[in-house]
Amino acid sequence: MRDKPKLDLGLTAYDELFKDDKEIKEGRLPKIYDIPIELIDDFPDHPFKVRMDEDMDQLVAWRFHKV
Repeated sequence: MRDKPKLDLGLTAYDELFKDDKEIKEGRLPKIYDIPIELIDDFPDHPFKVRMDEDMDQLVAWRFHKV
Protein backbone atom coordinates (compact mmCIF):
# COMPACT_ATOMS: atom_id res chain seq x y z
CA MET A 1 0.00 0.00 0.00
CA ARG A 2 1.30 3.46 -0.87
CA ASP A 3 2.19 5.95 1.83
CA LYS A 4 -0.06 8.96 2.09
CA PRO A 5 1.65 12.25 1.25
CA LYS A 6 2.35 14.40 4.27
CA LEU A 7 0.15 17.42 4.65
CA ASP A 8 2.15 20.61 5.23
CA LEU A 9 0.07 23.11 7.17
CA GLY A 10 2.93 25.58 7.58
CA LEU A 11 3.00 25.11 11.36
CA THR A 12 6.09 25.17 13.56
CA ALA A 13 7.45 21.70 14.32
CA TYR A 14 7.06 20.39 17.87
CA ASP A 15 10.86 20.29 18.42
CA GLU A 16 11.22 23.87 17.20
CA LEU A 17 8.83 25.14 19.85
CA PHE A 18 11.16 24.15 22.70
CA LYS A 19 14.49 25.41 21.33
CA ASP A 20 16.14 28.42 22.94
CA ASP A 21 17.66 31.28 20.93
CA LYS A 22 21.15 29.74 20.98
CA GLU A 23 19.93 26.42 19.54
CA ILE A 24 17.95 28.22 16.85
CA LYS A 25 21.01 30.28 15.80
CA GLU A 26 23.25 27.18 15.79
CA GLY A 27 20.74 25.35 13.63
CA ARG A 28 21.01 28.03 10.96
CA LEU A 29 24.80 27.95 10.81
CA PRO A 30 26.51 25.71 8.25
CA LYS A 31 28.10 22.62 9.71
CA ILE A 32 31.83 22.55 8.96
CA TYR A 33 34.03 19.86 10.43
CA ASP A 34 37.81 19.58 10.40
CA ILE A 35 38.72 15.93 10.04
CA PRO A 36 42.10 14.32 9.55
CA ILE A 37 42.88 13.40 5.95
CA GLU A 38 43.61 9.84 7.07
CA LEU A 39 39.91 9.34 7.81
CA ILE A 40 38.88 10.07 4.21
CA ASP A 41 38.54 6.95 2.08
CA ASP A 42 38.11 6.51 -1.63
CA PHE A 43 34.66 5.74 -2.95
CA PRO A 44 35.09 2.52 -4.94
CA ASP A 45 32.38 3.17 -7.56
CA HIS A 46 32.49 6.97 -7.59
CA PRO A 47 32.23 8.24 -11.18
CA PHE A 48 34.58 11.21 -10.69
CA LYS A 49 38.18 10.36 -9.95
CA VAL A 50 41.39 12.35 -9.81
CA ARG A 51 44.21 10.40 -11.34
CA MET A 52 47.71 11.60 -10.75
CA ASP A 53 49.03 10.67 -14.19
CA GLU A 54 50.74 12.36 -17.12
CA ASP A 55 47.57 14.24 -18.11
CA MET A 56 47.27 15.70 -14.61
CA ASP A 57 50.93 16.74 -14.69
CA GLN A 58 50.32 18.59 -17.97
CA LEU A 59 47.22 20.27 -16.59
CA VAL A 60 49.01 21.45 -13.46
CA ALA A 61 52.02 22.64 -15.45
CA TRP A 62 49.74 24.56 -17.85
CA ARG A 63 47.84 26.14 -14.94
CA PHE A 64 50.96 27.43 -13.21
CA HIS A 65 52.61 28.49 -16.45
CA LYS A 66 49.48 30.45 -17.48
CA VAL A 67 49.23 32.46 -14.23
